[in-house]
Amino acid sequence: MKKITNKHIYCFLFIVFILPVIIYFINSLLIGTCVGKSIEDFIIKFIWIIKTNITYYGTVGSITITSIIFIKNQTDRNEDIDKERKKEKKEREEKQEKEAQERRKQEKISNGLREKELEQFKDKFRPTFIFDKDNNCLNLILKDSNYYLENVLFSENGEIYYLGDLKANRAVKLNSNNNYFISGKTLIGEQIIFGRIFNNVNIYKALKENGSPIETKNIEENWINFNEVKKDINVDEYFINKTIKIREKIVFELTTHIKSIISETNIKDLLGNIFGILSTNKRDFQSQQLMSVIDEVMSILDENRDCILLNPKNIPGTEWQYIRNKINIGNRYTEDKKYASSYLIKQYTDIGKYGIDNVLSVLNCFMKYIEFDNECLLQEKFSYYKFRIVDAIF
Repeated sequence: MKKITNKHIYCFLFIVFILPVIIYFINSLLIGTCVGKSIEDFIIKFIWIIKTNITYYGTVGSITITSIIFIKNQTDRNEDIDKERKKEKKEREEKQEKEAQERRKQEKISNGLREKELEQFKDKFRPTFIFDKDNNCLNLILKDSNYYLENVLFSENGEIYYLGDLKANRAVKLNSNNNYFISGKTLIGEQIIFGRIFNNVNIYKALKENGSPIETKNIEENWINFNEVKKDINVDEYFINKTIKIREKIVFELTTHIKSIISETNIKDLLGNIFGILSTNKRDFQSQQLMSVIDEVMSILDENRDCILLNPKNIPGTEWQYIRNKINIGNRYTEDKKYASSYLIKQYTDIGKYGIDNVLSVLNCFMKYIEFDNECLLQEKFSYYKFRIVDAIF
């Protein structure tokens, strides 16, 4: 309700007071009687009107005063109610805010306990590396002898080596006692990285959930420390900069190579490029993975003896010389004739005798010259063969 002010009251009283006078003068004008010839007549007539209507003024004044008092009381009451409501609302909001703060406090405590419990759980699978000075190696210590690290990468002297899965109590041979780094995944999927810098400073870091392993800034947003010991200097920034290459490998690992294989669109390119990918990036693979792929490709060649062929005459002499330098077996087939590729190549795949590096190089050479008698038939099975090779890697 709109508040009644003194101005409203004065206007109302003026209208009530002047109304009989106005009515009288209008009536006089309408019936043609003269109101008065001088100011004195007007004043006398004015006083007479008031005297005549004194009852009216009394009644209207009484009603007006009563109404004003009622309205004022009602207004005051409404204001008191509004104040009380605002007070209650404020108290309710303060109470809700206090309860919300208490809930947040309890949630924070609860989350802190859960985080602590989660960290304790994760810590069960995290590694410790012990430097064996006598044997110049790094021993992996885990809280259970059945635990191991997955997809382990080892970096030393600027070179990165893929070690595959590293079981508890296994050793990593070192060429130096400083500036080496190891990354891997625990059995619960947590990515860790360890490094030794400044000859005696060991640093352990674990990647936070949704953290970026290749981000060089905002270290604390992406990594947490574990197995932490007190350090005299802040070496985190130095450590992160020294581990750029191995952290990039954490992201890409085998993914880039697998994508290269999967992106092939026909059997000819797949077989022609597979050993190039493996031999160029062999440090990213375990020996067992390389051997599995060789065995799988040879199985595919055996299954398609009539379709996947090789003519020794089409291989240039320089290539044969390269093959002989790798594996001391010359070309014994001088006829211009196509043979089953598996028949010719199999004699070059004895890894135990010739070494995996030489076998990969020779197979990569042969695959450039294979021919297909029925490429359409092979293409129908292309996806099947491609994913067999990918499965062999894993």
